[in-house]
Amino acid sequence: MKRSTLLNEQERLLLKKTAANAEREIALHYVPGFGICPSQSVGGNYYNQVWARDCCHATIHYFATAHPEAAVESLETLFRYQRPNGMLPLRVEREYELVKLTPVIGRYLAHPLFRLMHGGKERPVYEGQDFSGGKDTIPLILLAVSALCDATPLGQAFVERHTDHIKKAVDYFLAQTDPQDGLIAVPSLNPDWADSIERGGKLGTVNVLWTQGLKRLVALYETMGMKDEAARLRTTAACAQKSVLEKLWDKDGGCFRAEVQDDRLDTVATLLGASYFLEATEQVRVEEALERRVRCKTGLRNFDPPYPRGKIFFIHRFTGNAGYHNASAWPWVACQNIRLCARIAVQHPDAAVRDRYRNTALADLILIAQLFQSAGGACEIFRTDVPAPARMLFYTPSKNFLGSLAGFLGAYRQLNVLGWIT
Repeated sequence: MKRSTLLNEQERLLLKKTAANAEREIALHYVPGFGICPSQSVGGNYYNQVWARDCCHATIHYFATAHPEAAVESLETLFRYQRPNGMLPLRVEREYELVKLTPVIGRYLAHPLFRLMHGGKERPVYEGQDFSGGKDTIPLILLAVSALCDATPLGQAFVERHTDHIKKAVDYFLAQTDPQDGLIAVPSLNPDWADSIERGGKLGTVNVLWTQGLKRLVALYETMGMKDEAARLRTTAACAQKSVLEKLWDKDGGCFRAEVQDDRLDTVATLLGASYFLEATEQVRVEEALERRVRCKTGLRNFDPPYPRGKIFFIHRFTGNAGYHNASAWPWVACQNIRLCARIAVQHPDAAVRDRYRNTALADLILIAQLFQSAGGACEIFRTDVPAPARMLFYTPSKNFLGSLAGFLGAYRQLNVLGWIT
């Protein structure tokens, strides 16, 4: 979406109102004494659950600067259940997530059944349990910890308390990587955020996150004077980045591959990889590829081409929810793109290009605000053909989803700091 001018007063008011609403709504996702939940109410799909993936993304884009104490508490909850081998849970729950997602009766049974079986205590869920993957857990935790350290002394204090735990987590992940290229090959069971799709191998998303997590941890250790740990990981991080750029970055196509052996455009891997590893001139080529291949009326599609039906996790396929990741637009993904456009608008050497992507970032932020306004909330997913929330057969997407709220607020704050909104 393009525009030729800066904001008019009506657009400015829309953005400010949407941001104010998002601030109120996102506060409801925090459960004191526990952490940040993807859903905000007792009846929500993911209430009383701290998901590493969701709370870390939300920390990076919002909570690290706005409410760091909530982010720290979420990380403490996750680290409380670290296994002796360094493995961290992909979520900690206070009611059964699988039961809660059972059509019709699940939301009424999840909490009382959990109290009966666990006495109301917390239950950690690890990769491989409850039909769940989560290979992106440790990389995202490294990025969230780094974001906290950049933003507040609370982050550095957290690292000082958990230095040994972080080292164990890194070593656990390192042991699974290929020593030849530093990348990790993952099993095909729901390994990352697109957990309705069975995809394995050396995935773009997981390896991009892992490489950046290592780089950020090295920088953090340097700042804290932990020279030996920084030196230990620096070569590993450099090897992983070299492999990401050689094996996952499709320079001719202007995108990051879904997997080393799969040339499919992965939108999230592309946005993150471009933000972490590419210069502004190459980021423009990425934006051109995204515009050409995955742009839709409500943001961006997640893959091009979409995955075949046989790759959809059987539960989603048999319950009529095959399009959850494969055919829906997610606002948090569109907000990642807004942030990339803003980076181009600041860093590109050509003034005309800078203007174009500043205007694109503003126009897309307005689009997301309009979607939230028309839907009555920061919905989890939208249709790609019309500006309306997506509907699933036996699943009700969240109306004020953590990722959508944090993504919008992160993009809004970035553009506001640049002076483009106020």
